[in-house]
Amino acid sequence: MPPAESSSGPLLLLFPMVWLAISWVIALQGWRRLARHFRAHHAPVPAKSETLWFESATFRNVGEAGTGAQYRGVLLVDAGPAGIGLSVLPFFRFGHPALFIPWAAIGPARMQQELFGWSTYHTLHISLPDNSAGVEMQVAGSRLLDRIEAYQQLAGLGS
Repeated sequence: MPPAESSSGPLLLLFPMVWLAISWVIALQGWRRLARHFRAHHAPVPAKSETLWFESATFRNVGEAGTGAQYRGVLLVDAGPAGIGLSVLPFFRFGHPALFIPWAAIGPARMQQELFGWSTYHTLHISLPDNSAGVEMQVAGSRLLDRIEAYQQLAGLGS
């Protein structure tokens, strides 16, 4: 009996292509809009920054339907006196250029609760220089929110 042929060859090519396509589509939920205005042209590490690894946030284009794109544990955040640098871990980076957003573009955090108060998160509005509808960034972790609010207070912005 001849050995059965393996059909894993096409799967080995299909998986990376599907992975890249999904990563690119996820970026359409707010990251790409931010990248048009706040793309970092170098590594997004502000001077005297504090790096937070494996952070989580959700980005959503204001005025568009949908829940946005959730980045759970894949964000690298550099918070410094001039603004916040955002990047995605390399395995998820396709379609997600590094960002640097100045504090002046980030509004104060608004606390919100989901149904029955089981989950609390904070929403920050990121304004765009072209005055178009911005992007909402939802943060559930207190570590990232604490850094954002501390730097906003130093800059005289936020609540």
